[in-house]
Amino acid sequence: DVKIPKGNLVGKLNGGWGDLTLRYGASYTWEDLRSDDYPDLPEGTYLLDMTILKPDGKRHEWSAFLSGEYSPRDWAQIDAAIRYTGSSSLDRKIDRALWDRSWVKRDGFAPIFALTLKPWQGMQVYARYAEAIRTPSLFESVAGCGQRGTVWPEPGQVDIEPGRMITREI
Repeated sequence: DVKIPKGNLVGKLNGGWGDLTLRYGASYTWEDLRSDDYPDLPEGTYLLDMTILKPDGKRHEWSAFLSGEYSPRDWAQIDAAIRYTGSSSLDRKIDRALWDRSWVKRDGFAPIFALTLKPWQGMQVYARYAEAIRTPSLFESVAGCGQRGTVWPEPGQVDIEPGRMITREI
């Protein structure tokens, strides 16, 4: 099951000082992947052939952003934005084998800044710095399908950090 409610709101202000546009929004996604194909696990078992097990876990991801665009003149524009992204995941197989109900949490902020100048019609010069975060998917967050070889991971071993992209443009 995947549920994705989203929201996005826009506000505009115009005046002698220029034009200002603000946007903000949020999203929330949850995933639940179940597999009931478990071998009987003797108490204290930590090593299993993971290639025979199917992924079984759940994941929640939430995000919120605020962005602004300011044009003091018709030839200049300043853009700025910030996005917070967080996620938590639970691997049910590790939870059952280790009797450890621990969610793995990941989060981070990603800013964007840009300056655009239009010195004359048809000519545009800009500079932009942007970051983005991608938290691990459900399949990357849980063991199974051969992930991590044949050793049952200890708690925290399947913890994959969020990917971060940084771009600079001129």
